[in-house]
Amino acid sequence: MSAGGSGRMSILRMRKLPSLIGAAMILLLTTFRKASIPPTDIRTKITANSTSATSAHSSASSLRVMSWNLRVPFPIDAAVNRSWAERRDSISLAIATLLPDVLLLQEDCYFMNNDLLHAPVPGPLSDTLRIPYLSEHYKRYGRYNRNGESKPSPTWPENPFTRDGMRDGEHNSIWWNAHRLVSVGTSSFWLSDTPDVAGTSFDEVTGRIVNCVTLRGKEQVSMSPIRICS
Repeated sequence: MSAGGSGRMSILRMRKLPSLIGAAMILLLTTFRKASIPPTDIRTKITANSTSATSAHSSASSLRVMSWNLRVPFPIDAAVNRSWAERRDSISLAIATLLPDVLLLQEDCYFMNNDLLHAPVPGPLSDTLRIPYLSEHYKRYGRYNRNGESKPSPTWPENPFTRDGMRDGEHNSIWWNAHRLVSVGTSSFWLSDTPDVAGTSFDEVTGRIVNCVTLRGKEQVSMSPIRICS
């Protein structure tokens, strides 16, 4: 669910997670330990957290979850040096440094996911962490808010946020660490009176989608299946 487009992230670390259903996960993310970091300050603030982020993975009963509203690429952002092209590398570096087991995204377009997953992680941390590409670490699920498809369609109208001929929409994607977790089920619904009808909402211009993944731990992770939604 989109949280307002501020381009901020929240980090949550939980131990011995019980089974969580649907929106309860979102409530936990906003209720427990929360850290908000403007994108332009990421490079100077995440380095101190890199050691604790990596050591958290040593516990089989620990799961590290991050929620981040990436903000759709409004043209006005370029005027204040916050275009997607200017923010992308810092976001990629933050993810590679913090290495969440689960990453919940909001306002993430298809091309934004592609950029983050398949472009080289900038800086020396990619060598230190041995993940030059985030796609080597994460799997992803997310359907579009407008029509429930998983990839852009040439029949869609142009994205009003980009004005460059791109045909895209928001996903609210979920990424998970494929080395520790495996998906055993996915689903999507819309926040509306007809939640099974793609692209619907409560009288808003665009659809309001919620994507969900049920994850269980691999052999080295002692964790019962949980359902996480974004």
